[in-house]
Amino acid sequence: MLACAAGLLGGGTAHAADYPYTPTVPDADPGGCVTSGAPAWVGVTDEVVLKTRVAGPSDLSEYPTAHFRLWREDAADTPVFEQLVPTSPGGMPQARVLRQWLPPEGPYWWQVRLESKSGASAWTTPCGFATDFTPPAAPTVAFQDLDRFPQGSAPGAVRTVRVSLPEGVEASRVCISPTPSDGNRCPSLSAGETLTTTFVTPEDPGPSSVSAFTLDRAGNSSSAAGAEYWIQYPFFEPFGDYDSDGRPDLLGVDRQGRLTLGAGQEGGGFAAPVVVDDRDWSDALVDRAGYLAHRNGVRAGNDWRNDIIAKRGDKLFVYPGNGEGGFGDPIEVVGYDWSNVTRISVTRISETLVRQLVVVEGDRLLLFDLDGVGGYGPPYVSGFTVLAESGWAQRTPILNAGDGATPWAGLLGRDDRTGALEFAGIVTGSEERYALAPPVTLAASGWSPAEVPGLVTVGDLTGDERPDLLSVDPAGTPVLRSLAVDGTLGAPVTLPGPGLQGVKVF
Repeated sequence: MLACAAGLLGGGTAHAADYPYTPTVPDADPGGCVTSGAPAWVGVTDEVVLKTRVAGPSDLSEYPTAHFRLWREDAADTPVFEQLVPTSPGGMPQARVLRQWLPPEGPYWWQVRLESKSGASAWTTPCGFATDFTPPAAPTVAFQDLDRFPQGSAPGAVRTVRVSLPEGVEASRVCISPTPSDGNRCPSLSAGETLTTTFVTPEDPGPSSVSAFTLDRAGNSSSAAGAEYWIQYPFFEPFGDYDSDGRPDLLGVDRQGRLTLGAGQEGGGFAAPVVVDDRDWSDALVDRAGYLAHRNGVRAGNDWRNDIIAKRGDKLFVYPGNGEGGFGDPIEVVGYDWSNVTRISVTRISETLVRQLVVVEGDRLLLFDLDGVGGYGPPYVSGFTVLAESGWAQRTPILNAGDGATPWAGLLGRDDRTGALEFAGIVTGSEERYALAPPVTLAASGWSPAEVPGLVTVGDLTGDERPDLLSVDPAGTPVLRSLAVDGTLGAPVTLPGPGLQGVKVF
């Protein structure tokens, strides 16, 4: 057919070889320019735009006109569309063929030449396209694992679905959402075929559905078909829990600078520390941080997994917990120059989602609201409250991250020189949003870093719905004390399990 068409319309005029203008780069949108083999398929569209580029001198007084012709196969002498478009050298004339001018029968071929009073160029080689303006039928979608998930599935659970196409459907593939586990969102599927695939249950709880639609040879899509299911609400890690078993864990940095986790044990105590992150943490300031960021990176919502916060160099980062004892890629906390900060700690002093970051900068004690938690952007700070103008260069603030526990509007302060341990409440200020109440001495000595190398608030191990204080002596022995609202310490209890010598707990 291509040779026949070229024979009928090719050749131009007797002056074609000497004509100064030439049509180049013929193209159609959609469809392109296919000059041999099977023509391109064009799906549902309002129009097909034919175009070419004009090559030739720009110093002539006579400019050409582009002559477009389009005909149905086997009917080259009776074009269904013909149009003249004035143009100029270097121009790209276009002819718009409306859908109603293209009867269903095809395929179609088209070509273009340039004309003027002095002659005409040769016709371009014909380009072809076929049309399919009928959307395909929708597939059917059905779960294959309803017996395993009668009450819905938890985030992260792998679900199995079957997608089928009825006989007689003009189809090439189906597109599935959520994206299947193998990453191929639009696998091949023909009429009468069935495929079984899996996907991972998303994070967002509540009613949801898996959907699919058919794509045919021309790129037409069917309506979507789907199957509904329920996404269970996630497990909320209590404060201090990093492996989603409901028990507080103990984090630390070992002598090689690796991050370790001592899993909380039934009845109290911790398992031997195991390495959960082999990045270098030796020079980082690290603390627990509660729920700050999603484990899949910056996105809306939260995953209710406890995170950690760390200062590296002059930058501050959140490392999202994955609920399995590990931590994801860092997300920078923006809004302040952290280069002079020497100590960090995170707390939650109210029932709101906002967390507070307390830092020592020089001799000052500063408090920031950590904003952006659960939002579209990274956590950030905007402004701060000075809790103390001086007296903190040699002192360490000890707070709790607060999520999953009763908020704790106070902090412990350890004097690293004298070993004194104090408690000070964080109250609403008269001039500032927050203020530090006068400190109360809990112990005049005995808590220096040499005497107590490890000192951290862990989760609730005593059942009073408040975090407890864990201390580690030079021999690595962990000792637990309950922590009252006013900072009063309970009696020391030595925890069972292995020692923690050589591990800097936090």
